[in-house]
Amino acid sequence: MKALIVIDMQYVITSRKDFILVQNNIDLLIKAYREKGHKIVFTRHVVDIDEKHNPYHSQREESKIDSDLVLDEDKVILKSTKSIFRDTGLDLFLKDLGIRDLTIVGFNSDDSCLISTFAAYERGYNVIFVEDAVETLRDGYDYDMPELRVNDLVARSIEMSGGAEVVLTEDILGEFSDYYI
Repeated sequence: MKALIVIDMQYVITSRKDFILVQNNIDLLIKAYREKGHKIVFTRHVVDIDEKHNPYHSQREESKIDSDLVLDEDKVILKSTKSIFRDTGLDLFLKDLGIRDLTIVGFNSDDSCLISTFAAYERGYNVIFVEDAVETLRDGYDYDMPELRVNDLVARSIEMSGGAEVVLTEDILGEFSDYYI
């Protein structure tokens, strides 16, 4: 069995930019993984310590994942750091199910997705990073490099490190031939 890890697909992020292409790719992947009987794991970044004004506070509506995406058989992991593994129990959950193959999609590509990809690799998982199913709120200006395409940098860094296979949505859907674009 494989697992699709959908990182931080929360209103607080998805409502701040037009992410329709990435969201459509993630939706296609969720459908394909479900049809093949693989596990879907959603992560939700939350804070709780006296920060009720913070949009990531667990009680705030904008910190939630779209309820239409999550089914009863899916796993939702709450995390308070960039890593999907730190203090979440995810590693034990995956190992208990015998899952060794992870596909990473979601937000923000340059922190939670990047860090979680390397954390999964370090734990011995076979990791796939889907380049056109990740996105970030940041752009080159945030890195003092206006021409920088952040997702390209992240994908190339992962690819060059050997920590994960970097693919496109259509590559995965081609593997699950019923969903080929």
